[in-house]
Amino acid sequence: MGTANPPTIINPVLTSHSVSSSLLELIFDSLVRLDGRGRIQPGLAEKWEVSADELEYTFYLRKNIKFHDGTELTSKDVKFTYDLILDPKNKSHWRSDLDVVKEVSIIDDFTVRFILKKPFSHFLHKAVREIVPKHIWEGQNLSNARFNYEPVGTGPFKFKEWNKENNTIILTANKNYFEDRPYLDQIQIKVYPDISRLWSAFMRREIHVAKFIHPRDFKLLEEDLVFKTYEVSWGMYYALVYDLDDPVFYDKDIRWALSYAINVKELIKNNSYGGGLPAAGPFHPDSDGYNSTIKPVPYEPQKALDILNTKGWYLNEEGILEKNGRLFTIKLLVNSRIEERERIATMIRQQFSQVGIQTTLVLYEPEKFPVTHGKDMPQVWLRFFRGIDELDGYDAIKSWYSSSTEPGKVWHYRNNRVDQLFEEVKSENNAEKRTLIYQELHKLIYDDQPATFLFFPISLHAVSADFENTDEYFSPHMPTYTIKDWYTSMN
Repeated sequence: MGTANPPTIINPVLTSHSVSSSLLELIFDSLVRLDGRGRIQPGLAEKWEVSADELEYTFYLRKNIKFHDGTELTSKDVKFTYDLILDPKNKSHWRSDLDVVKEVSIIDDFTVRFILKKPFSHFLHKAVREIVPKHIWEGQNLSNARFNYEPVGTGPFKFKEWNKENNTIILTANKNYFEDRPYLDQIQIKVYPDISRLWSAFMRREIHVAKFIHPRDFKLLEEDLVFKTYEVSWGMYYALVYDLDDPVFYDKDIRWALSYAINVKELIKNNSYGGGLPAAGPFHPDSDGYNSTIKPVPYEPQKALDILNTKGWYLNEEGILEKNGRLFTIKLLVNSRIEERERIATMIRQQFSQVGIQTTLVLYEPEKFPVTHGKDMPQVWLRFFRGIDELDGYDAIKSWYSSSTEPGKVWHYRNNRVDQLFEEVKSENNAEKRTLIYQELHKLIYDDQPATFLFFPISLHAVSADFENTDEYFSPHMPTYTIKDWYTSMN
């Protein structure tokens, strides 16, 4: 396998993104896990029980599961892992997801109980966290311990080597894995300087998996029988988010006008993914929370101008919108490290110019946002959000909850009814009732238009035709642990 994103550390408590997060599922296991459609499946826990008041989740661990060093996994390791995540001083990315946990208690060596502060309908999905060995990590400094680079887990593959000189990580099959040893003897992850060299390596069959392929290259693969190709609809979407503390964007009609001014179909046609689905809000069309009565905002630039005229904005002699001597000028913030976002932002700038809006692109470094960007003019932000997740809309709606602690949330959206429904859905365990709540939330957020919801990309992937049983991996959730089930005619 290849990647153009070098791994950082391989630590389930601290790792949240990059190729490192994919490695976690190969080296470690979690109490429960998600299949390709985001459904909960047993993992280290063979079963679990939920109390009548929905405040206690009791997990029954499988016995005789061994860490890669031969030590048996017990409830102590489970409690230790979650205590690390919940400890504020460790600054775990996952702490906010599990903040509802009041206590993790050990019942016996193979039974562990989570006590919640209040009912939380999505707890099982948020409990999908890989378990680390207490006997190795106890007393260690999480941020710089050598085990960040020499991880020991219970997963289907064991860490063997991380060669920094040739940028290669090697994993070997765990012959004692509780679900039987993987068919593949070894997985090699090779880091390339850029996408073009990764692509060349794939075409030379130096690596056997290529993800997020450009549509132009994908067409070549579709015609070649030595590859299997996949088109996967993402659960992530692009949105143009407005700073609602700005007096211009505080006006909902202005936000609707800007949405009418954007040609989403043109953005989809010209992006470097494999296409996309127009977004009608934060829910993917396949999500249980999707309200089918809501349609994507159409491209109607004249309607956009008509609305802006009613708000006192008129085109001047230079074709720029002006109101009381002030030009309609905005600043569009774009992540400097993702080329595709700059391309999309450039197209949006051109479309805005056609209705008289001047747009300045500001490329920012993620770790410095938003501190370095003053508000000398109205600002919007091109963001990539999670939509459908785990078969309903909890993560889709979280970004639009006014009390959300999501990092970088600066758009100041507030709707009391949205907040009220969000609190209701967190404690509603009846799936049908949750769906109805989500559908109302969908309509409320769509009507408010706190952002212009753009599209859900379709990603393109390929794997060598030598490999069988690969379909589950190339699905919306892309569960990396399913690579354990891949095989070739040589196995």
